[in-house]
Order: sequence, then C-alpha cells, then structure tokens
Amino acid sequence: MSTMYLTEFDINRMRKARKEKGLTQQELAQMIGITDKTYSRIESGTKQKVDIEIVNKISHVLDISMEESEQMVHRTSITIPAKIKKDLELFKREKGFDSLSETILFCVTEQLTDFHLRKCSTELMIDLQEMIHNTFCKEMEKLNFENNINKDILTKICRKDDINIEIMRQDFVDYLSKVTRSKKY
Repeated sequence: MSTMYLTEFDINRMRKARKEKGLTQQELAQMIGITDKTYSRIESGTKQKVDIEIVNKISHVLDISMEESEQMVHRTSITIPAKIKKDLELFKREKGFDSLSETILFCVTEQLTDFHLRKCSTELMIDLQEMIHNTFCKEMEKLNFENNINKDILTKICRKDDINIEIMRQDFVDYLSKVTRSKKY
C-alpha cells in the first residue's frame, strides 16, 4: 500500500476545507470509511503517514482536485537543526505564515527563483560579452582596413611627388608631440 506524509500545511488545508463544507470530523470519517479516532489523529497531526486511498477519499469528499491533493500531500520529511528551526519560526512570525511548511516552501521557492534568475543573468552576461567582443573585433578590422588604405594612398602620393615617407612621418610625430605637450599647459 502506498502512503503519503501529511505536513502541518496539508492538515490545515484539509481542516479548512472540511469546515467550509460544514462537516464534523465524525461525519467526514464516516463518509470515507474510517474511524472517528483515525480521522482525528490525521487532522491533529498525530498520524502523518496516511494511506493514499484515504487521502484520495478525503480529497474527493472535500472537493479538492487530485492535482491539488497530490501537490498538497507529497512532502518530504526532513530533520531541521534547532538553530535553523528557530530562525524559521522567527521568519514565519515575521512574514505571517500559518505553518513551518508554508515558510519552508516560501524559502525554497525564493531560492529557486533566485537561482534561475542568476543562471539567466549569467547566460545573458556571457551573450552580451560575446556580442561586445564580436563588435569590437569587427570595428578593429574596419579600422585596420581603413588604415591600410590610407597608408597605400599616402605611399602612392609620396612616390608620385618624390617625397620621403620616413622623413614626413617623423615630422608629423614631432608635430603631434608638440601639440600634445602644449595642450597640457
């Protein structure tokens, strides 16, 4: 037989649904074919490991869809260290949660959301870096190409007019260094 572990959160939802239907524990127990004592133990949290057939019957009577009941009751039992439990209790009161299960669910959901956002952010950053790198490389290629064209044009002009390129280049470097120094003052 398959069983499910009911948490405080699950039990509170069942209790709320039962009360909304206007049923007593005894009436619900009779409708699903278990003893009053067994149902009382389920709803009080004394009996957390419950047969899946009983959970399905409770879900049917309380009009909880199967997706909801499976989501609601498939839980993992864990041992929480005292320090963490104390912090969770404080967080539960601070945020106004009804149970520790609800508090833990919130914390896990927030962590997973943050993890997915960081993963997405990292992937976007990598894509952005790649785009910047590719753009930079293309622009450098364009500048290099233009520089080579300008060199070729200058070389042809200098040959035509019988001008020494090296002397002209040195004169231009000297001129630029003077202009740069004069701008500093």
